[in-house]
Amino acid sequence: ADRKKCAQPYQLLSGFSKPRENSEPDRMSSGVAVSDECKNYFEEIKKAKKHRYVVFYIKEEKSIVVESVGGRDAKYEDFLNDLQKGGDVECRYGLYDFEYEHQCQGTTESSKKQKLFLMSWCPDSAKIKKKML
Repeated sequence: ADRKKCAQPYQLLSGFSKPRENSEPDRMSSGVAVSDECKNYFEEIKKAKKHRYVVFYIKEEKSIVVESVGGRDAKYEDFLNDLQKGGDVECRYGLYDFEYEHQCQGTTESSKKQKLFLMSWCPDSAKIKKKML
């Protein structure tokens, strides 16, 4: 595949560009800054496999910060509970490292696979502005 056509992982999974040295915090198009802590946890999950998940929230409509982190032994149910901790009026965003067994058609052996996915949790009762950030 042509690498020029592919978006960078930071843009696909987290809405921010790759970190640059000695620069101001990256900002999303909404003007919300992404903390270095968020970028560090993203890298720790993606490359080092240190955590199962991380949950983010937008603090005071100005910056994205980490709210909770799940260890490698954490379950999907733990992730969903942490994602919904904000209650019925707060939005949360979670990055989860999903592991599964895959057996290719025509083979008897299965292989371990991993996929990262980003989930947004915005309850119907959350304010419209919070849903749009």
